[in-house]
Amino acid sequence: MAKIKTRFNASIFLFLCWLLLIYEAILTVSVVWSAVHEYLKMVGAGHATLEDILLLFIYLELGAMVGIYFKTHRLPVQYLIYIAITALSRHLVIDV
Repeated sequence: MAKIKTRFNASIFLFLCWLLLIYEAILTVSVVWSAVHEYLKMVGAGHATLEDILLLFIYLELGAMVGIYFKTHRLPVQYLIYIAITALSRHLVIDV
């Protein structure tokens, strides 16, 4: 009975690992797609505003954070702080 329970727990763990990888892949694709969309919008406008540059920097930090997570399987908090500081400065400079 204990052997069956261990196999069941291992299969659930494996399923959750695959689910997490799929989620990370979807997150990566959405960050890249959003960055490319904003870049093409800048190219179409013919110039880049401060809002566009700060938004691309946020996308860059999100991409770096996901890339580091794939390599080390640890979530770097320092990149979250960079993203928060950039988002706050973008809000203060653009919206206020």
